Amino acid sequence: ILSNKIYIGKATSLTGKYSSDAVFFNSQHDRDIKKVNDNGGVKVGGKTYLFEIVYYDDESNIARSNNLITRLILHDGIEYIILPHNLELNDSVKDLIKKYNVTTILSKKAIFRYKDAFEIVNSFDTKKINIYLQNN
Repeated sequence: ILSNKIYIGKATSLTGKYSSDAVFFNSQHDRDIKKVNDNGGVKVGGKTYLFEIVYYDDESNIARSNNLITRLILHDGIEYIILPHNLELNDSVKDLIKKYNVTTILSKKAIFRYKDAFEIVNSFDTKKINIYLQNN
């Protein structure tokens, strides 16, 4: 979280055989982010935050997708990630997610689920967010 922004990462198929499905979910996420941000953003701890999404093109390649998720975590410092439904995470990425307490969520309604989690938990603590998401 930098200044007033919550960064959400996503490795997605902007090109390649899965790109037509990804276009649908990407446009849905963009619309959902616009709706949340236009309606006052996310309120946590008495402050308001706006969502911003960081997309990387995995070229419909599972190995590349895993590498990009690693990049989001290690190089971009992203703590919240949207995963495509068809992605199988490799063991090293699963280990990174666990080690850094990264929150992952499947694509459908991800933005609104993140918004609810942040506001209800009233925190950005990934452990608390993960527990909330697992139970709701």
